Amino acid sequence: EEIDIKMYDLTRILGIFLDNAIEAAAGSQERKINLTINERNNELIIEISNTYKEGQIETIEKLFEKGISSKGKNRGLGLYKVKEIIKKYPGVELKTTKNTKIFMQKLIIQKHM
Repeated sequence: EEIDIKMYDLTRILGIFLDNAIEAAAGSQERKINLTINERNNELIIEISNTYKEGQIETIEKLFEKGISSKGKNRGLGLYKVKEIIKKYPGVELKTTKNTKIFMQKLIIQKHM
């Protein structure tokens, strides 16, 4: 089965997500990261969630802007790059959510039989 994204782009996205999750969780009190990979119907679903320091993330939309980071100056290219990569693939969707303790990235990739 084929997925609707080139492997090097998927690897880059996951690397950015994991780097961000590790850094954010390290600054939180609970320090947890969870990675799950599931198949559902014709989709591959990859979820990465992590704890983060309260107040570290203002709005999700801002995190995807070029040069915006919750980690200080001279940062903020990772999630912007993710957004640019995903634009190339109509069969790839990203859902980003947060609550007061958990930040989650859910990547949904269409599979071809």
